[in-house]
Amino acid sequence: MEPSPRFIIRVPGSTSNLGPGFDTLGLALTLYNDFTIEPLAEAPDQLTGEAGGVALRAQDCPFFPMFEAVCRLADAPAPALAVTLQGNVPLGVGLGWSAVARVAGAMAANHLLAYPFTKEALLTALAAAEGHPDNVTPSLYGGLTATVQTKKGLIVHVYQPAALWRVVLFVPDYTIATDKARKALPKQVRLSDAVFNLSRMPFVIDALVAGDAAELGRVLEDRLHEPYRAENVKRHGKLTRAAKEAGAAATFISGAGPALAAFCLGDELAERVRQAMLAAAEGAKFHAEAMVLEPESQGARLAEE
Repeated sequence: MEPSPRFIIRVPGSTSNLGPGFDTLGLALTLYNDFTIEPLAEAPDQLTGEAGGVALRAQDCPFFPMFEAVCRLADAPAPALAVTLQGNVPLGVGLGWSAVARVAGAMAANHLLAYPFTKEALLTALAAAEGHPDNVTPSLYGGLTATVQTKKGLIVHVYQPAALWRVVLFVPDYTIATDKARKALPKQVRLSDAVFNLSRMPFVIDALVAGDAAELGRVLEDRLHEPYRAENVKRHGKLTRAAKEAGAAATFISGAGPALAAFCLGDELAERVRQAMLAAAEGAKFHAEAMVLEPESQGARLAEE
């Protein structure tokens, strides 16, 4: 692999599951991590940056094993890298931080290798490394994504939600490890609960694309994971009630949590919901921030300095 000048990979964070779409639906958001990458001649991998105020170490960041995995797929040596992370995607709250890092690693390797792999080929490797595709797919492709694993590989459909949608994210300062959140889930579910979720998924997609807040409010419900994960999300009931009373179309746990998300139409309503959620957290034994984001139509890409 020839030496390459420094370059930047920008990757959007994502929210996933979107109620009934467990491990299937994801939505890219206007919240990004920028990875500035410079190949090194002879040196161990270096990482500069932090997540949530915590300094990151190269050996703990999934960027590097994903970079090396894509190089192995191409039967090419993986050079040492100096990586500087400027990130706004918080770690460990359900916004796909590990997926963002893996997507950046895969994209960086593909760029240095002069693009031998399609996005579809990268997604196969990414989903295998991540364990589920619902965050890596929107971070790679952008938009609202539905992903299914078949005997012949992954199938992805990418949709663009209506432009007026805003996503209010309530992000507390505590974290929930993904493996802990998964252990909270039952090993078996009732057939009626599976049907409940399956019947709602296409209508969630339809409502998001059409910008239909009334329909979204009726169908964005879940029985497979949120009832169990809600126990680990502090003030879950109070926060979701506050968002809906302020006018949110629907609320859901973002990924494995503890971040909560609310869909709203328009900036004015979204700001009202944001303020209502912050007010509902007053006096809690944790700190939180709430932000208003938009769906991101673009996925991971080279960015200019």
